[in-house]
Amino acid sequence: MSAEIKSMKILVADDDAMVARCFSECIRQLGHVCDVVHDGNTCFVRLDESPYDVLFADLIMPGKSIFELLEGIRRKGLGTRVVAVSAQDDPMDIQEILRRGATAYLIKPVAVDVLEHTLGRLAGLPQAG
Repeated sequence: MSAEIKSMKILVADDDAMVARCFSECIRQLGHVCDVVHDGNTCFVRLDESPYDVLFADLIMPGKSIFELLEGIRRKGLGTRVVAVSAQDDPMDIQEILRRGATAYLIKPVAVDVLEHTLGRLAGLPQAG
């Protein structure tokens, strides 16, 4: 599937360095460009500095919350699609994050085939904004 989808520029935001590294390595192996940050504040600065097609954001990390990131992306008109990633699987939380603008919600641990499918789906969608 990875050969069929366009390459995207992706930002991974996760305060767990090992999780962020695993995500970024998989994303790069699937043919995408990937940068990593470890907190919400740095994430927002990076989004402001450079356009990203997709942001994979941990639900709970230091600095700006995922809700603040979603609001800031919407307010600034950035075309970045947000995929929330968390070990939390509460349907109400998932529904609220999607209602506030996330494109998808993945539950950790994320299997490589789920990541690949999600990236393939996102590559076929127009940019948000």
